[in-house]
Amino acid sequence: MQRRTLIKTALVAAAMPSLSFAASRGVQLHNEVTVATIANAVAATRNGTLFLGLPRWHVTVKTPSLVRVDSPTRLTPFPGGSWNEWAPGKDVTNAFVQVNSVHVFDDDTVWIVDQGAPDNIATLPGAPKVAQFDAKTGKTLRVLRFDESILPPGAVMNDLRIFDNRVYITDAGVGAIIVHDLGTGKTLRRLHNLPVVRQPADRPILATGGRPYEDQNGKRPSVHADMLEVTPDGKWLLFSTPSSDMYKVPIAQLIDPAISDQELAKHVVLAFAKGTINGTCIDSLGNVYLGLVESRSIGVVAPDGRRATLLQDDRLIGPDALFIDANRRLLIPATQGELMANFNRGVNGTSGQFHIYSLQLPDAVGGIQLGRSMSFRG
Repeated sequence: MQRRTLIKTALVAAAMPSLSFAASRGVQLHNEVTVATIANAVAATRNGTLFLGLPRWHVTVKTPSLVRVDSPTRLTPFPGGSWNEWAPGKDVTNAFVQVNSVHVFDDDTVWIVDQGAPDNIATLPGAPKVAQFDAKTGKTLRVLRFDESILPPGAVMNDLRIFDNRVYITDAGVGAIIVHDLGTGKTLRRLHNLPVVRQPADRPILATGGRPYEDQNGKRPSVHADMLEVTPDGKWLLFSTPSSDMYKVPIAQLIDPAISDQELAKHVVLAFAKGTINGTCIDSLGNVYLGLVESRSIGVVAPDGRRATLLQDDRLIGPDALFIDANRRLLIPATQGELMANFNRGVNGTSGQFHIYSLQLPDAVGGIQLGRSMSFRG
């Protein structure tokens, strides 16, 4: 398969000194990769190969959307060819238009969510998709596309998790949970447009220190169902908007088509309160890790509700989709999203260099025992 290497002026991988603002906990933040375009997602295979999601956001026009980190100075468009070469006017069918989520699960393959809406403005017909690739060869293994019964007008797929042969996807445009059964091929749209999956009107998305996200005209973004996790026992799906509390719903009821959305909503319960977050992950013991935007920190919430701060570091500007690798490293993309002009009152305050950080998980933090990756359960 033909691939090209990104030129150094477009994407730069670099090592930076390790600094820690939590030395008393023995936790150190390391810079893994630096790129010259926004990176909002990271995932790793069992052998540690990193894949980065590079979305088409306001400060990024030309991007291959997904890259494999082959070495500290070599980032390769993945899987290569037309998938990475989309531009306005080109065919969207088998090309990355607006990748928002990248993940690796138990089978060690790479999954992506393509929202199909460059810059989150307008969804292009035929562009939204979920795709699966062989991590070694780049072979396309599966592409899931959904009709308007699953993705109605205004729907925007956001993130995904896979557990027990089911794909769970959030819809951040209208608000819903999508469940696709990989065995039967059947798909359900759940909790459509109900308050529990929509951003609360009185809970705006907040930047560092509590400043609201807003553009030069004072308009604030609305992002509905976004984050989601499946508990290690497979019994609960946790979900939230960036600014709402975290909720959970029993999966047995979620996947039962005989239960209406209105009845299903009665089974939704509060998991825990939180502030604005950009991303989450969950470990094998059920601890939920939060990318806390307002405090530039990583928080941990145990299944019994206990909380701890894993790390606070001012470099964590907009900590997004978190990922625990096979060696219990927590990978953290710092998007600087709050500094983009459309969220920063018209001023682009991003630095032009965007970082993927990592930290080695300790055995425990604040009395909470920490587990291993949920992506590699086998």
